[in-house]
Amino acid sequence: MQQKRIPRTTNLIESFNSHLEGRLKTIKGFESFKHADLWLNGYFLRRRLKIFTDCEKPFTRLNGKCSLEQTLSDSSKIELLLKLLR
Repeated sequence: MQQKRIPRTTNLIESFNSHLEGRLKTIKGFESFKHADLWLNGYFLRRRLKIFTDCEKPFTRLNGKCSLEQTLSDSSKIELLLKLLR
C-alpha cells in the first residue's frame, strides 16, 4: 500500500548524503567531538531550513518550501525560528 506524500525513491536522501560527504572531505578534522557535534548540528539545521529550488517531477510541489515545513503541524513556527537564527 503506497502512502500519499511519501517518496518512492531515495533520490533526495542520496543527494543530501553525497552533499554532506563532499562537505566533510574538505574538512581535515575536528578539534574535538564537541566541535564535530556543533558543526553537524549547524549543518543539519541549515539543511532543514534551506528552501528547495530545483526539485523536478514528482517533487516539484516541494519547490519554495523547506524540509522542516513538511514535518511541522504549525508552519508559523518556522518564521519564528528563522528570525531567531538571523
